[in-house]
Amino acid sequence: MKRKSRHRLAPRLSDARPCGNECKGPLALTGEIIAYEQGELDDEHTVALFQRLVDTGLAWQLQGHYGRTAAALIESGEVTQRARGAAGAEG
Repeated sequence: MKRKSRHRLAPRLSDARPCGNECKGPLALTGEIIAYEQGELDDEHTVALFQRLVDTGLAWQLQGHYGRTAAALIESGEVTQRARGAAGAEG
């Protein structure tokens, strides 16, 4: 009979949470993207996520949905984009 481990090796999907600027690094951002794709983010956290994706330039490197959504949020004024030539600017 196998014993159950008390330690979880990987976080559960339900553990993903939006964390804004207090969480840093690629794993935190990955958790936010997973939460977004699972429909777990409210509008405020979705806009904050896309602002981070635009700021880091990842919005333009991920699958097309992210770039199109970022562009729509920029056009609506909910997300701001740095001037051309700045890090993360599309162009």
